[in-house]
Amino acid sequence: MKSGAPHHEFDDNDLSHFSPISTFFLKANGDALVKAGITVLVPIIVCLLIWVTPLQAAQLVIPEIEGDPGEIIHIPIILKDIDNLAGLKLTISFDRTLLTYQNAIKSPHASGLMHLVNASSPGRLTIVMAGAAGISSRNIPVLTMIFKIHNDIHKLTRTELTIGESQLMSETLQEISHTLDSRPIIIHGEA
Repeated sequence: MKSGAPHHEFDDNDLSHFSPISTFFLKANGDALVKAGITVLVPIIVCLLIWVTPLQAAQLVIPEIEGDPGEIIHIPIILKDIDNLAGLKLTISFDRTLLTYQNAIKSPHASGLMHLVNASSPGRLTIVMAGAAGISSRNIPVLTMIFKIHNDIHKLTRTELTIGESQLMSETLQEISHTLDSRPIIIHGEA
């Protein structure tokens, strides 16, 4: 059964039937339209990435410390740009021929966190801190480790605390992404 409507064949490249804009206009100005679209979209995408990406990542820092043979040194564990820290687990190795672990003292900034230091393995500490409410700060020491430098060091010696495992958790039990910065311990030695 045929309808009485005339049958038209269309050329797929001929857009003049569907748009008041001629094909010449589209072909001549297509590059300009693409450039204009990119000019508008790129700043929007950049703004979205900046808004979604944190400006500062959390960082765990062990600063450079200097000392002399026989001296007691205090080495803080510092957290920078941290939000809602409710848990921390660290394993730290040290050269037990140079240092003897004495104690660890929680800072007043971390008073809401309980802490436990396991020093049963020679030359290795496991540190755990946890609390119900998180702490936030741009730059806080959370724990200070106390070491005694051995007496029998006779030359300038550099050593460090090596962080083997480092895990920071938020109040919602989400892992907090962070970087590590462990600086050396410089022992001056006896002349």
